[in-house]
Amino acid sequence: MKTVGNNIWEELGRREAMIRNEYAKKRIALKPGQGLALALEESNALAANLKSTKSASDAAVQEAVQALHVIYSIADSIELCLNSGLDITRQLSQMATGTTDFGTPTRKNSRIYFKDFEYELFIASCLIRRGLKPEFLEDRSDPIGEMSVEGILIECKHPNSTGQIEDNISKFARNLRAAGKFGIFAIAVEDAHHLGDHGTFATVLDHHVWLEAKRDEMESVGLGIVTFASKFENILGLILTQSIVQIVGGNTGMSRLGNSLLFERPAQDLTTARMIAEVFNPHPVIYSQEDAGLIGHGPPATQV
Repeated sequence: MKTVGNNIWEELGRREAMIRNEYAKKRIALKPGQGLALALEESNALAANLKSTKSASDAAVQEAVQALHVIYSIADSIELCLNSGLDITRQLSQMATGTTDFGTPTRKNSRIYFKDFEYELFIASCLIRRGLKPEFLEDRSDPIGEMSVEGILIECKHPNSTGQIEDNISKFARNLRAAGKFGIFAIAVEDAHHLGDHGTFATVLDHHVWLEAKRDEMESVGLGIVTFASKFENILGLILTQSIVQIVGGNTGMSRLGNSLLFERPAQDLTTARMIAEVFNPHPVIYSQEDAGLIGHGPPATQV
């Protein structure tokens, strides 16, 4: 975790204030009791070294850790997007609603807006950090993706379950085909795979055992998603990411990992698609329908 002057609390306070100021400048109200407002309140108290009025408990510790790392991380995405000249008013407005609990699916009939729209900023910031210039699409009805890079469209989805993913891919492919465009489909997998079901691990070994079981699950589901998406010629590749806050052996952190894959499309120039994919995996796997053994999907594994 990078800080200014090696003072994490000072930097947390700066980031918390930056987010609040951006909301104030855009006249977007933070909604009391919602995830972002609660995380900002907790971060403000941590930065100011205010004594908590809550009773000491594992849940209270996890809440504080969650707030610290989520605010620290999203502030990075927000600043990168703002400094690149992107208008992120729409994303900030929608992020005021919803939970910040990465890895925990939102309850039925509840709004998941925070993680949906934060994911757009996260993907854009990853691209910006690597020298690419994403542009958010102007059509707010979201018919064909969230952003483009040199003409390649990127659809960003933060599904609540694995069952939603194929439907999302099909819709994206139909819209690409109708528009005569090509794109890459990005998926945040943490909620669909319930990666938030275990937030604290006593030892690194305990965490490793849990993670291996999750990786097996993600591998099984992921292979099916890759095979399904490969059938749509207008989809050039997939981006898969996972974001999770955990306490392992007394150490805390927010892990944001990525992986990517490109499909064999002999008739298409994959230069830009490869540059996008390499942001999330320096060596993206090339999937060949003739040799499915080259899938190499696996769990997200590259820090982004």
